[in-house]
Amino acid sequence: MHTLTLILQTRYADVQPDLAAVLAACARAGRPWPPPAHLSAALCASLHLADAGHCPAAPILARASGLDTRTGYWLRLDPVHLDITLHGPTLQPARLLTPAEADRFNAEAAAILPPLGAHFHPAASGGGGWVELERPPAMTTTPLDAVLGRSPIPHLPRGEGARDWLHALHHLQMALHDDDGRAAANSGWLWGGGLGGAAGVPSAPAADIGRCGDAEVLGAWHSLFPAPPAHLDVWLTTTQQAKGVCVLDADNHTNLAETWLLPALRRLRHLQLRRLILIQIGNQPRACVLGPWQAWRALFTASRIG
Repeated sequence: MHTLTLILQTRYADVQPDLAAVLAACARAGRPWPPPAHLSAALCASLHLADAGHCPAAPILARASGLDTRTGYWLRLDPVHLDITLHGPTLQPARLLTPAEADRFNAEAAAILPPLGAHFHPAASGGGGWVELERPPAMTTTPLDAVLGRSPIPHLPRGEGARDWLHALHHLQMALHDDDGRAAANSGWLWGGGLGGAAGVPSAPAADIGRCGDAEVLGAWHSLFPAPPAHLDVWLTTTQQAKGVCVLDADNHTNLAETWLLPALRRLRHLQLRRLILIQIGNQPRACVLGPWQAWRALFTASRIG
């Protein structure tokens, strides 16, 4: 493998002490790199699919699920839960929907879209899916992972053509409303718009959804890409791709330092990798790029810190 990109998601203040030490050593030794604001931007930047301000996740995910995205414009519609508190609304991910809840969400979504000239393609499971249009709407959206845990108001669809879409989302929210507030999903979120035939949208079949161009992707968007194995070495012995992008949950994945970061640094030092891009998103976002010399320095510093 030529280039390895590790994207670490951290949502809480406390990072595992050994992982924090390695991250600090890499930050000192490596060349600083502007950290993407959220996972969608990090993935698109890593795969050179688009700039961080416009990440066409919808056609990528739709194509990965087996839909024909060679024409049209695509958006992703996800079920979400809108919490209303004294401090205002907060967008949360919907808990796992039952088949009946998913069918209800999809039926309501399909009903609101025809007046907008859009067609809804439901996902195979879990509720939500993709919105197909003939041409791009005059609006911009915000990736779902950039809004979760925050107020959705500043991130709602915006632009000259956004009003009709906002009305549609309002109708969807009213249709999903329940009086006791226990619904798994009480609203929907539109995001990830992009042209299906655009360069960069992978043409690999559904069986190869982990492949984008000459890169292999693990643990990304909606678990459509395969989950990462327990150890970096396991992955590198099974892939022949020139580039690798792996998303790791730093809050719930134990021993990340021993199983992923330190093995990557050792391989880099021994020229088994040429470049390591380390991206930390969520809490305390930062990023850096390391080559073989920087890997040696990072390993030396981490051993002293530890």
